[in-house]
Amino acid sequence: MIIHRCPARHHVFTSLRGYRTLYSSPEIPREMLDSLESYANRVCMRASAEPEYDIFDLPGGILCIAKRFRAGADHVARPRNCVHTVLLARADVDAITGFNPFFVLLQEVGFFLGPDFEPSTVADHLPRAFLCSEDEFVALLDALDSAPKPEGRVAAVLAALLSGRPTVVIRADDALAAAGLVAFAALLLPPAARSRIGMSSVADLSGMDVRDRTMVLMRRRAESLDEFASHDCVILDFAGSTRHNLPAPSRYVEYVAASLLDEKRRAETKRMLALLMRYPSAGIESDARFERFLEGFKRARRVIGPDGRIRLAAAPRAALDAALAFFRAGLAGAALEIIAQAAAIAVEHDRLIPAAPSAAREKDLRSIIETLVRLLPDANDTSALDIEIPPSVGRRPPTLFFERRARPDLAEWDD
Repeated sequence: MIIHRCPARHHVFTSLRGYRTLYSSPEIPREMLDSLESYANRVCMRASAEPEYDIFDLPGGILCIAKRFRAGADHVARPRNCVHTVLLARADVDAITGFNPFFVLLQEVGFFLGPDFEPSTVADHLPRAFLCSEDEFVALLDALDSAPKPEGRVAAVLAALLSGRPTVVIRADDALAAAGLVAFAALLLPPAARSRIGMSSVADLSGMDVRDRTMVLMRRRAESLDEFASHDCVILDFAGSTRHNLPAPSRYVEYVAASLLDEKRRAETKRMLALLMRYPSAGIESDARFERFLEGFKRARRVIGPDGRIRLAAAPRAALDAALAFFRAGLAGAALEIIAQAAAIAVEHDRLIPAAPSAAREKDLRSIIETLVRLLPDANDTSALDIEIPPSVGRRPPTLFFERRARPDLAEWDD
């Protein structure tokens, strides 16, 4: 099993003795720090008793996951607002199977500072890096067993996120519940589509990298939607039952949303999403590509486990029928995995290469070998940090580990 190490940088902004940066990782360049301070200034006053989150990118391939919250009170009992932003390199997180930044809305698991942190020792509580295995985020799919009500809102948000428009505006009486709805819908997205989604509680996105992104703007009931009426955006006003520019549901949206209502279909969809995490393919949510994928998935469902792994022992011939459909849908990795396992099974049973192969069989085998040579990755590509650990038993939510500054060993995140 592969363990990925993601170096983390931090920016902590607080209202303690005036709105200011309390801590900033020394590796953050001045221009980026200016953008972080500008963002924190815009949202800090919106902090409330319940923590809220924003997810956005900065230029240079930096993913930011920000939490704003109340952190005690000052010397005259005024609430002390805080914005803690964790900065991760996109190149690091994109290497993790199924990485989902929206997990902090589903369960924070100690990713950020807590409300009772001590300002004078804040640096001691900030990890230099977190580590997680490729399997950790697959376990988040179990959250699909508790779909928000009504389910029609899930389908609407999912359609909006896949609309391709640069902005989706969501207004609701309960902003926290609406943000949780977005996080739930993000679970249903293919990884490539999810990586393009950001979320902000303010309309001012200055300093953020919004190229090729869909930004979800969260609005409260008291906040007007007039400024967005003429924009190229989708508007979902759950506070007033208004929908603007919401596209008709695609085949992907229809399939996934309908599965939430039935336990058996939901289990199958979780298996499908886990497979897409392991073999991501940009554009799989398009109608044509998804139909091809479904063709392969239905043929191979018996060999796909809850974790998305392909195990051919159950039905190798049916899986081989699915390989070409997967390839046509853009999942070349899944197709090659099926072929590799089928070849191993055939060799084990002395069926792949007869004792005296005919010229035709030799030609077929040579064609297979030449094709694989073209498709195999460069042997010098060592982008992941390989640490062998025993396979995990059962499914569990993300378990993040972090490196403390004061000691070199690893400790588990505290809940």
